[in-house]
Amino acid sequence: MQTPALMFGIGATRGGTTWLYRYLRRHPQCHLRGVKELHWFNTHEAGRFQQRLRVLGAARARVAGDLARAGDSARAARLRARLDDHDTLIALTQARADHAAYLRWLEDGRGPEARLVGDITPAYGLLSEASLRLMAGLRPVVRFVLILRDPLRRLWSNILQSEARRGDAAALPERARAAMRRFLDGDNPAIAARADYAGMLTRLDRALAPGALHVAFHERLFSPGGIAALCAFLGLEPRPAPLERRVHSSADIPLDPALADAARARLVPQYAFMRNRFGGDLPAEWDAHTAKGLT
Repeated sequence: MQTPALMFGIGATRGGTTWLYRYLRRHPQCHLRGVKELHWFNTHEAGRFQQRLRVLGAARARVAGDLARAGDSARAARLRARLDDHDTLIALTQARADHAAYLRWLEDGRGPEARLVGDITPAYGLLSEASLRLMAGLRPVVRFVLILRDPLRRLWSNILQSEARRGDAAALPERARAAMRRFLDGDNPAIAARADYAGMLTRLDRALAPGALHVAFHERLFSPGGIAALCAFLGLEPRPAPLERRVHSSADIPLDPALADAARARLVPQYAFMRNRFGGDLPAEWDAHTAKGLT
């Protein structure tokens, strides 16, 4: 079979990458593994193999538990495939395998219709220019998809998701507000890095050849036009998509007006960069924010 195109979905976090993964995984012309976020290149860049193995081990245990409860069903078959993919990824990570082995695994089991393989890991948006350039040279055709969402809405959603993982739902509103205050004080570098659209796009522009990057706006992606544009970029035939379905929605907790105003002010450089780059192509939802004291 012909060498497939290689696609990297790189974020941003809380932009819709899980929905994108599920859509592409069901597409007959696309072949994705049963683990959504492979974290292959950020693990290699940072050399944090043991930490990654701990995360993969915990994820594998959850899949194994779900499989034990699934009985004999179609869901059980899907879970067995996911378990196999976790086992292979763990083995590759333990061996500190090279990128060629990773690519062989991405393509393993690809059907005759599949013309695209991929890895959707939002954290790749934080990679260095050198790592992005390496990724862009792995195959004759490599495509990058970056989903961007209104910076303020994405920031608050990211904070809510991060804090929800700590448990104790009753304390979530105050924990999330405290995390926002840390961001505003410059004491939340992980959240701040994911909010840096300007840095992300600057590294991508330097690392990638023209035409290798598709920027999809979250506010437009879940529409026939958004899906058609994405599929055209990836060389896929458009397929119907569950446009009304959302996954991994954040808790419905409002952001206090004072904190929202402070966050908008902190994000002024991001809005300005994006407006300078995309002009009138920015979604109207972004313009609504920029009209509230951001310019």
